[in-house]
Amino acid sequence: MFNKKSPSSRHHLPDFSIGHWRLDMVTFIIGIQGVFMVLTATLISLGHTSWVNALCYNSAGVWHGQVLRLVTYAFVNPPSLWFALEMLMLYYFGREVEKIIGPRRFATLYIGLILLGSCLLQLLSLSGVSERMSGAQSVHFAIFTAFVAIYPGLPFLFGIAARWMLAVFLVLSTLQFLEGHQFASLVIFLSESVAAIFFMIVQGYRDLLPQNGISFLSRYSHYFAFFRKGSKVSSPVSQGSASSSSNNSVLEAFSTTTSFVPIFANQKPAEKTAPTPRPLAINIDALLEKISQAGMESLTSKEKEELEKASSALVERDRIVIGS
Repeated sequence: MFNKKSPSSRHHLPDFSIGHWRLDMVTFIIGIQGVFMVLTATLISLGHTSWVNALCYNSAGVWHGQVLRLVTYAFVNPPSLWFALEMLMLYYFGREVEKIIGPRRFATLYIGLILLGSCLLQLLSLSGVSERMSGAQSVHFAIFTAFVAIYPGLPFLFGIAARWMLAVFLVLSTLQFLEGHQFASLVIFLSESVAAIFFMIVQGYRDLLPQNGISFLSRYSHYFAFFRKGSKVSSPVSQGSASSSSNNSVLEAFSTTTSFVPIFANQKPAEKTAPTPRPLAINIDALLEKISQAGMESLTSKEKEELEKASSALVERDRIVIGS
């Protein structure tokens, strides 16, 4: 569907199967949602509404040890046109997010968002108000938010960039919750959307935030290296190429790139008559991995100097190739 590589994109293939059918995580989740939708409709039609209520989130029930309600509520959906559209959007946007971050991280994101909403309600119930919830509308909207974090400049309706469409949806939904005095739902909706954005930032997708926000989060990104294990590491400061590509048309915005050249703010400009660059004498990937784990301050002065020279050499090499 799309084809954009970034520091953490690996374009994973499905890593599990049922019989001879290889499934991606999104298709598997939609299948489970569909089965539960049929089960919900059947139980209600047979008069077993109490069985359906046993799957919905209920703060009082959780306090009495029914902890499965923290997860099962997300799969209780009566049949409706909105549910079908919700699954269609999950398939369209969720598969691209899964392809970028992989099925395991996508499952972590999906389950984490489900638990985030129910745990927030459980905390709110400490005020003495019993909370109830079913369905995962806010979770699926958060998946769309994660998609926008990857492709913030993708043109949507009338050429409006995805980031502005997301802003419109957030504002309208917030006003709708406020108008209906659904303050708990508003807290869950905004919290899950922010959590999805933060999750994608940890994966290396930071174009959705302003530059000052990126600088702030970059200082603490090494604390979340667990979620990035096994993925390629982006340069600490370089974001220009990704930002420019995300603002192009659908066909141009997702052209693949094969390398990421680290660019540092204090690097020296290349000489106009520079000789042929010498081969790099250090392992850039090892240094970038060290930066992602312990931060820029973990490098010695010699390593910083060598990394700066390597960056300048790579830039000069690309300039010579383009010039020839």
